[in-house]
Amino acid sequence: MCLEDACSMGGYPNISYKTDVFNTWLAQNQDILNLSLQSEELSYQQQTVNNMTSGVQNAINTGIDVSKNLAGGDTGSGVTSLINGMFSAFNTGFNQGVRDQNHELNIQMQMAQVEKQKMLPDNANLSSSNATIMGYSYLDNGIFTSYCIKREFAEKIDKYFDMYGYKTNTVKVPNLNNRPNWNYVKTINCNIAGFIPQADLIAIKQFFDNGITLWHNPATFLDYSQNNR
Repeated sequence: MCLEDACSMGGYPNISYKTDVFNTWLAQNQDILNLSLQSEELSYQQQTVNNMTSGVQNAINTGIDVSKNLAGGDTGSGVTSLINGMFSAFNTGFNQGVRDQNHELNIQMQMAQVEKQKMLPDNANLSSSNATIMGYSYLDNGIFTSYCIKREFAEKIDKYFDMYGYKTNTVKVPNLNNRPNWNYVKTINCNIAGFIPQADLIAIKQFFDNGITLWHNPATFLDYSQNNR
C-alpha cells in the first residue's frame, strides 16, 4: 500500500437507518423464554401429579382408618377419621387450584413481557459523520467504476423495446403516428368514441387493449430492422 498516493475524501452526508428493537430483543432472549416456559410447564405438571398422588393416598388412609374404627365399634373415632379425610381432600384440591392460578399468571407475565417489547418503537440512527473513502493513485486512476449489463443482453432489450415500445402507465391520448415506420400501442380499458356499430367499436377497443402495431409505410411492413427512432 502506497500512502503517498492515497487521498481521503470527507464530508459525505449521514445516512439514516433504523434498528428493529423487538426482533433484536427476541433474537437475544428467545432461548431463555422457551426454557423458562418449559421449566414452568414441567414444575406445574410435577406439582399436579404430586397433588393427585397425595389425594389418592389420603383417601386410602382415610378409608382404612374409618374401616378399622367401625370394625372395632369405635364410631366416634371413625367419624373423626372421616372428617379429617374430608379436610385433607379439601386442602389438596385448594392447593391444586392455587397452583393452577399461579401457573396461568406466570404464563401471562412472560407473554406480557413479550408484548411490552413489541410496543417499543424502532431506534433511529445516523451513520458516522466522519466517514471517508480512501483511494490509491487517485490523480492517475479514478476509484469509481461504471457497471452495466452485457452487450448481448442490452441488444436483446433494445430490440424488444423497438418492437413494443416502453410502458408509460399514464392516462393520455396514445401516440399513433409519431414514429417513422410503426407505432406499437397497448392500452388498459381504452375509451374510443365514434359513430360506428357497437360490435365493431368493442372489437377495436379489444385490439388496443391487447396491443396493436400500426404500420405507416407499406414498403417496410413487418420489417423491424428499419430505423424507427
